[in-house]
Amino acid sequence: YALCLERMECEYLSRNFEESEKLFHLITSNARNKIDRAKACHGMIVLYTNIGKLNEAIDLGIESLKFFNVHLSRATGKFAVFKELIRIKLALRKIDIPNILNLPMMKDEDIIWITELAGSIGMPAYVSNPNLFAATVLKNLNLSLKHQALIHVSGFGFMALASILGSGLGDYKSAHTIGEMALKLNEKMGEKRYACKVNFLFSFMILHWK
Repeated sequence: YALCLERMECEYLSRNFEESEKLFHLITSNARNKIDRAKACHGMIVLYTNIGKLNEAIDLGIESLKFFNVHLSRATGKFAVFKELIRIKLALRKIDIPNILNLPMMKDEDIIWITELAGSIGMPAYVSNPNLFAATVLKNLNLSLKHQALIHVSGFGFMALASILGSGLGDYKSAHTIGEMALKLNEKMGEKRYACKVNFLFSFMILHWK
């Protein structure tokens, strides 16, 4: 399994996309469990995104999440976004914003890979349906807050939440507070994958409101 997964990534990096896709189907058809399948799906979603197959990336992400009993829709609307926002607001009543920095890292492998898969369709979802993008980001945050544990994408998730609260709902005070916390959180976790996105969102969507 490990060798096939590494080879799939190598074929992709060598621009042998068709061979990479063949290996993906071989891996998923013989995967021992949903975690092994999720790892391959995550890699293929990234491949589809980078070669411009955004619809395929979204479809694979949605299909992959079903193995974890998470159901998303291409047609996600504003109601689903507001539902996740309400859940977050209720969850934040139970913890002070600064204390989020002290939460432990998530250990549950299922939840980690739910958030990785949901996060991987973020960019194609943003282009295809911004409501789907918002719903996936907020759903990840809700999982983190529900289990009182941080995930690798938490810094970006809280920064996206700050952007929605500020630019979308006009709650600029909360947006700035959460945005500053998200900067510190991502730096504390050392998540270089999201550093550019987190800093860009804060500078472009939040900083100028104060």
